[in-house]
Amino acid sequence: MTKFKLNFIIKNFKHYLYFESNKKNITNDLTKNYEFFLFYFYKESKSIVRRHRLYFSKNKRGYGEDAFSGMWDFIFKTYQPINILEIGVYRGQTLSLFHILSNLYKINSKIFGISPLNSSGDTVSNYIDIDYFDDLIKNFKFFNLKKPHIIREYSNSEEAKKFINSKKWDLIYIDGSHDYEVVSNDFKLSYENLNDNGLIVIDDSSLNLEYDKDYIEKKYQINSFKGHLGPSKVVSELISNKKLRYLFGVGHNNVFIKDNSLN
Repeated sequence: MTKFKLNFIIKNFKHYLYFESNKKNITNDLTKNYEFFLFYFYKESKSIVRRHRLYFSKNKRGYGEDAFSGMWDFIFKTYQPINILEIGVYRGQTLSLFHILSNLYKINSKIFGISPLNSSGDTVSNYIDIDYFDDLIKNFKFFNLKKPHIIREYSNSEEAKKFINSKKWDLIYIDGSHDYEVVSNDFKLSYENLNDNGLIVIDDSSLNLEYDKDYIEKKYQINSFKGHLGPSKVVSELISNKKLRYLFGVGHNNVFIKDNSLN
């Protein structure tokens, strides 16, 4: 057992001891869901998933929170996605986790990322100036993963749009620009090319939802984040228009499924 896991168990022993990974415990309460997936990560996830999270949390290699790794673990185990796309790759934390989880659950996934792989930001983000492609390859090699399939474009470029249109997707993670128009267009294109029962997960999108990050931060002594205006507005619109069925939210991540019974 790593010190990383042991410290969490000691601090939260009673909750850890009685935790059950029953998906019936996932509700519309984002705060309770956060707790569920936080404990899922520490009690149910394999050590490779926790080592991956620890690696990317060091030296600011990636953003994210422990509960999100638990969420992705649950999604791959439950939904077994084949065609997978991440829009916005940064330094490869989530994309590499997708590869690890596909290997772990023996899913013959085809995983792609769309990113310009440079330091360009948006109205709310600035990024360090490094060789992102070289960094991405190093991070994949650290976990003995094959070289990732990356479309080195902005998501609103014609080449990227053509690629998204070329397949039917089982899982799309929208984690690129935080500007409303870009996020909205990313969603529209993703929705048009989503398989039946496919999932769309939108990052940084819970500003308008009831997620009590202060409670999480105080109780578990961790940093949490509700999101940005652009993605949050898109999620509010989706919940209102019910174009997709809202499955659940975890912190600032929100998960939707294409349910044909809604049409």
